Amino acid sequence: MRTLWRILQSRSSPRAAIVSAFLLCGLYFVSWYFISHCLANGLIAF
Repeated sequence: MRTLWRILQSRSSPRAAIVSAFLLCGLYFVSWYFISHCLANGLIAF
């Protein structure tokens, strides 16, 4: 996440900002889906 933020700040082009924001949202959605799927199956016990 910090590397994406560093790329976002180092490159001021809007295309790089859009790509990095899309990757960040994609990673967030994949992690949320994986956590909810594992919780639904009971693979993770808190």
